[in-house]
Amino acid sequence: MASFLDYTTYKYVTVRDKRLGITYYIFAFLIFAYLLQDIFIDKGYLKIDTNPHGTLRLLVKDPNNEAPITDLPYCPEFAGDAPGKFQYNRTDPCVDYDAQELSWPPEAHAVNIMTYGKDNWQERKKNEKGSYNFETISEKQYFTRNPETTILKIDHSIISSLFSGKYLLGGSHRTMLGFLVGKDDNIIRKVSESEKPDKLKVSELLKAAGIDTLDQLSDSLSGDSESFRMRGLILKISIYYTNHEHKWFGTGQIHYTYKIQHIPLVDYQTKQIIPIMKEKSNEELETEIFHTNKRLLRKRYSLRLIFEQEGSLGKTSLNALIYQLIAGTSLLTLLATVIDVVALNLIPTYSRYMMDSSPELGKKEGEIAGGKDKDDAVSVDEGVSGTGEGKKDQ
Repeated sequence: MASFLDYTTYKYVTVRDKRLGITYYIFAFLIFAYLLQDIFIDKGYLKIDTNPHGTLRLLVKDPNNEAPITDLPYCPEFAGDAPGKFQYNRTDPCVDYDAQELSWPPEAHAVNIMTYGKDNWQERKKNEKGSYNFETISEKQYFTRNPETTILKIDHSIISSLFSGKYLLGGSHRTMLGFLVGKDDNIIRKVSESEKPDKLKVSELLKAAGIDTLDQLSDSLSGDSESFRMRGLILKISIYYTNHEHKWFGTGQIHYTYKIQHIPLVDYQTKQIIPIMKEKSNEELETEIFHTNKRLLRKRYSLRLIFEQEGSLGKTSLNALIYQLIAGTSLLTLLATVIDVVALNLIPTYSRYMMDSSPELGKKEGEIAGGKDKDDAVSVDEGVSGTGEGKKDQ
């Protein structure tokens, strides 16, 4: 029974070589510095959830049409002297649309703000083959007035699915701090208000994405030298949550940021079919199946806003810290193994002792010490086993 309680240690060899010693301690220092950086700077003591789940609700408010129409460079009534970034022919009229007409179709995680439209009035006609097709009778092109002044009201929340326990990690944005940031991650303004949804104006989102105005020349491959207002564009809006990246140690309250990215080289348009129904009596509706012979095909060129919720939420974890320490210890063990391989296989002075037993190695050490420098000698320190007797033979 006593043998099961014994503790066994091992003998070790001290190689007195400056080259190997300097190499070992340089790499050991680098490993130690990496371990400290990984634990304290990269916060390796935290367990991180990089895929939290979020909810989002979007509401579009009517644009502000109080500004004089004579100040809008895309409207025929424009009376300004300074040329805009894009020169319009100003033949297409400007129309006032409310939020419901601007933001079509309704979606859960995206909003389309119409900037330019083409209305095609179509009628069903019979062709030479006897089939019926819709043909365009007339077309009207127009701009929507002041879509940049449209305001988005955003309600959102986040929760981590990785952690469980008495207190869940997450919650509503109304209990957090939120900021709108620019292309260089510089804070533009604080957006969170106590117990209220976030309010973001379309013009703010454009500037945060690096677009000064919709009247810039579109970079779309099919833009045909037209403006963003006439071709539409796509912005990706990332809501990023974190509770540790803004603190030098540990975790804190969850913060979030709106980061806007312009998707280059693409425009955006949708087509909406609006049937034109003629009046029918109740008897006709019940006794016949009919199709409308007229319709309105509306091509909508829009600013598309796509929302995505991302994050990095962390909790202090003893397991995560232990994993980091084990990784550092493993690297030190690997380093010692590599140095041993180098000493026994690449340095001639030591390679000839690879197959020698310990007594013979001790004799050769005395012979080598008489004719070689002290730094090239190999000394053997006998380890002590759990029984107190060193091992004599390999």
